[in-house]
Amino acid sequence: MGVSKLWEVIDPAKRSYTLEEISADRTNRDSRHQLFIAIDIALWVFQANSAKGGRRPHLRLMFYRFCRLFELGIRAVLVFDGPNRPSFKRDREISTLPYNSELRRTVITLAKLFNFFVWHANGEAEAECAVLERLGFVDMVMTGDVDAFLFGAKRLIRQWPTKRYSPIPCYDMSWITDTTGLDRSDMILIALLRGSDYHHGGERVGIRVAEGLARCKKHLPLMEAVQRAKQDQSNDEEENIATLSQQLIEDLQYELAHGSQGHLTMQYSQIDLDDGHFPDRRILEDFVHPETRIANTRTRDLDQWINSENSVDLAEIAHFCKVVFNWSPKYIVRRFQNLLFHAYLNQHLRNLTLTPSDAVADPVSSQSKRRRKSESSSSQSSLVQSQIGSFFNVSKENHNNIPSTPTSKPDILCIRNQKMLGNVLLYHVDFATHLLDDFTQTIQSKLDNADEKYEQILDDLSASQQSVDGDDDNNVEEDDQVDTIEPEKLCRKWMLADLVTMAFPTMVSRFKQSISAKSKSTPKRSTRKKSSKDTSKGVQTKLTDYIIPKSIASDTLIVLDD
Repeated sequence: MGVSKLWEVIDPAKRSYTLEEISADRTNRDSRHQLFIAIDIALWVFQANSAKGGRRPHLRLMFYRFCRLFELGIRAVLVFDGPNRPSFKRDREISTLPYNSELRRTVITLAKLFNFFVWHANGEAEAECAVLERLGFVDMVMTGDVDAFLFGAKRLIRQWPTKRYSPIPCYDMSWITDTTGLDRSDMILIALLRGSDYHHGGERVGIRVAEGLARCKKHLPLMEAVQRAKQDQSNDEEENIATLSQQLIEDLQYELAHGSQGHLTMQYSQIDLDDGHFPDRRILEDFVHPETRIANTRTRDLDQWINSENSVDLAEIAHFCKVVFNWSPKYIVRRFQNLLFHAYLNQHLRNLTLTPSDAVADPVSSQSKRRRKSESSSSQSSLVQSQIGSFFNVSKENHNNIPSTPTSKPDILCIRNQKMLGNVLLYHVDFATHLLDDFTQTIQSKLDNADEKYEQILDDLSASQQSVDGDDDNNVEEDDQVDTIEPEKLCRKWMLADLVTMAFPTMVSRFKQSISAKSKSTPKRSTRKKSSKDTSKGVQTKLTDYIIPKSIASDTLIVLDD
C-alpha cells in the first residue's frame, strides 16, 4: 500500500532476518529493554477477516500472533486507524475496523490481557507508528505501508513471518539512503509526482520518472520551507512557499524537457506538471507534519507502560479462550502448555535478572527518555553500527555480573546441548517440573469463574464463521488432536542462550567448560575443502549485515519539529 511501486525502488536496500534474530539481539544488548514494536494492526485485521476455520477464526489469528509476540519477549504497541482516516483509497472504499466495531473492542480486550499497549491513531495508523518510532517510544515499526517512511519512520519490518524462523523483509532509512541515494524528502516528492493512496499525482508520471526527478534535488528548498511553516505561520512564509512551489514546477518541467542532469532515460516534454494540482500542499504537509495523538496525555500512559513490568494475565487469557472460543478446560490446559509455557519460561528468566532497584524504580523513569535522546542524537552524528544490536543504540551489558535469584527449588536441572539456529545461539535446557505445575495452576485458577464477563462479546460478535480449529497462518490442528505430553518433555526447551546466561551464569559457565573439555578430548576430523558452490551460499548470513549505516546525507529531511 502507499505510493505505487515505491517498494520496488527501495527493494535493493532490503535485508532479511527472522523475528527471532531481531528480538534475541535486543535481549543480548540490554536485558531490561525488551523489543518494542509499533504494529499497524490494519493488515492483521484484513488477514483476520479472510481467515477460515475454527470458532471465530478472525480472533484466533490475533490470539496466536499475540502468543508468538509474548514468547519472543516483544512488547507491542498495537496502533489502530483513527476516526479521521479517509474511508476511500485510490477511489475505492477500504476495509478496516470501524472505530466502534465489536471486533475492534474484542481485539483490544485480548491485547490488554497480553499487556500490549493499545494506541488509537488520529487518522492513518502508519503515520502514528512512524512518529512513535521517530520519537523513540518504540524500536521499530511493523507495517506493509511504505508511506511510513514518508511520515518519518527509520526502521521498518514489512510483514509478519509465515512460520517460525522464517526471514522477513527489514528496512532502515540509512540502508535506503546508502543503497539507492534516496532520502525521506525524495520519497515525499515521488509521492507527490506519482500519487499515493489519497491523490492521483501528476498525469502520465510513472515511478521511474518520479524517481529521476527526485534525484535532481530541486525540491529541498520547498520541503524545508514547509517544515519551518509549522512554527512560522506568517504571511511571508506562506508567500515563500507559493514562490518555491512555482519554482519547483518550472525546474522539474525544464528537466522533463531536457534531461540536463542525466537522471531520466529520455525527454518527457509531453508531461505537464503546471496543472494547478502539483505540488499538492495538503498532501505535502500531511507527510511532513502528520497529525497524530502523540502530544496528548495518552503519551504519559505509554511512557509508564514502557517502563513497567511486562505482566501478562495468563489466567484471564485462559478464561477468555474458554468463553469466546468455547474451549474446554482440559483442552485449554493442553493447548496453553504447548503455546504459552515456553513464553512463560522466557519471562521467568527475564524476571530473575531484575534487581530489587529495578522492581521499585519510578515507573516514569528516564529509561525511555534516554532511549529517545539516543535516537535523536544518532540522527545527527555519524554512527558506524556494526551489527543488528546497533539498531537500538545501546551498549551491551555485562551479564556475568547479574546474580541469579536464589530459590528453594532449582529452576533449571541441566543444560543438555547447544545449537545455532540462523544467528541465534540456543541452549537445550531441562527445567524443573514445578515450573510447569505453577504455570498449570495459574491458567486453571479462573476457569471455574462465571462467564458473564465475556458474555457481551459472545452476544456482539457474529458466529457465522465456524469450522475447524486453526493456528496462526492456516497451519491448524483440531482441538481433539492436541496430544498430552509428558511433563519432563514439556519442560525440555530450546532457550535463548543469552536469557539463560543472564539468569544462571554459573550453570552456563560449567556447561561451557564441559563443552570445551569434550572438544579437547575428541580427535579432530579431517575436513573437506569447501567448494565454490559451498561458499556462494547465503550471501547474507550474519547479523553484522543487518545494520551498518553510514551517516545520512546532509541534505536529508530527517528531524521534523514535533
